[in-house]
Amino acid sequence: MSAMKTYLEGVARLKSAYGPVGGPMMVRMLEGYPETERPQALEKMLAEAPTAPPEIELPPGWAPTPALPPMPTPAEAPAWRPAEAPEVEAPEAPTADQAKGRPPRFWMPDAMFDQGLDPHEFIVCAFLCRTAGKSRRCWPALATIAKACRMKRISVIRAVARLEERGMVTRQKRGFRGTNAYTLTPPEQWRAQPSQ
Repeated sequence: MSAMKTYLEGVARLKSAYGPVGGPMMVRMLEGYPETERPQALEKMLAEAPTAPPEIELPPGWAPTPALPPMPTPAEAPAWRPAEAPEVEAPEAPTADQAKGRPPRFWMPDAMFDQGLDPHEFIVCAFLCRTAGKSRRCWPALATIAKACRMKRISVIRAVARLEERGMVTRQKRGFRGTNAYTLTPPEQWRAQPSQ
């Protein structure tokens, strides 16, 4: 046990002699020796070790990192004060579309929250509502929906199919290899899904 303790103390002296950069490198070199030869190699390395850690020369124009100020004691620390609340700005005036009674561009009915949609269905439906606007029609590619919703393409396909089953969206194919056209149906036409 004392031989191991002596060895570990020697390793600690080796680390401190070569500093924070050279110390670990010297220990790795020492570990490269067979276990039976390590004590002799350690003795040799310690004999050749510098008496003080090497000074690191900084490149021209570089300054050493300044020392941090000492931490104040609890008696010296300023009393804690809550942060001041930011000023709240008044809401913006209604847009021209809102003033004329048109639905805003990002139309999303409140009834969506009552449908029991899973997260994929909800985010895809919200994206379709956002891209459709007041016309309630849009035709984004599946890859576009997947990228915007940060989902896999197959998850988008499944979510759109489930939205179609619920009657929330109708899908029409636009030509051969064309994108689908999606029409968002009003909440009155949605079919209730049995709870699972």
